[in-house]
Amino acid sequence: MAALSAVSGASTSGNSRTLNAELQKAKPTVAKATRYPLPGCADPRSYWPVLMMHMTAAVSGGSTTASTRAAMKGVPAIERELVTELNAFVGTT
Repeated sequence: MAALSAVSGASTSGNSRTLNAELQKAKPTVAKATRYPLPGCADPRSYWPVLMMHMTAAVSGGSTTASTRAAMKGVPAIERELVTELNAFVGTT
């Protein structure tokens, strides 16, 4: 989640260099995270696979700013929804 938050923050900053640097740092984490999805009980609205789809597209986009920005467009909102959902789940266990 820390790597995703860093990428999300860089995405909202509007600085392409910072975003590309954070995406390169997050690339191994994204690859690993796609192999280990959240259990359905923790993510009943399936935000995780959508977030991973966006992140995978962004880290695969290379330095093409337009494609990276398109992939990152919904990430901050999806991340907020996922964190809210996870916090609700943790609070009920």
